[in-house]
Amino acid sequence: TGMVAIDVRVFDDRTGRMVAAFDAVGKFSAVSNSSGIGLFGISGREAEFQSSALGQALRVAVNDAVKQLH
Repeated sequence: TGMVAIDVRVFDDRTGRMVAAFDAVGKFSAVSNSSGIGLFGISGREAEFQSSALGQALRVAVNDAVKQLH
């Protein structure tokens, strides 16, 4: 099981003012042989991380953030 929470802050680059702030959450449960230690491919195990429960939860959280921006 993986769970990720992202704090999103959107700023107007002309004024520097924050125009939006929200949290995005992703949860995913899966059986995986992957440990997920290769966070963002740092250890060269990017595919393993992406298929792990934590990697899938990160994908869900980012998708949630994008939906909230629209």
